[in-house]
Amino acid sequence: STTVLQREQLTRFDPTLDANETWHQPHTVRPTLTGERLRLTYLLYRGSPPQQPSVDSAYRETHLWLNVTEM
Repeated sequence: STTVLQREQLTRFDPTLDANETWHQPHTVRPTLTGERLRLTYLLYRGSPPQQPSVDSAYRETHLWLNVTEM
């Protein structure tokens, strides 16, 4: 199981898509933490996200596990 010790919103994108459309946004991630097995999560919402976005409130989510040794 995974325990979240700290969380931070790094950026937000606001695309509008029609059915079966795809969207790509190249971007650079600048972590503010160092460590092993840091989870970078992307949340997808239908409409506007809530004030406190979370995996539980998202329509879909995906994530990457990162090891950050230097900033």
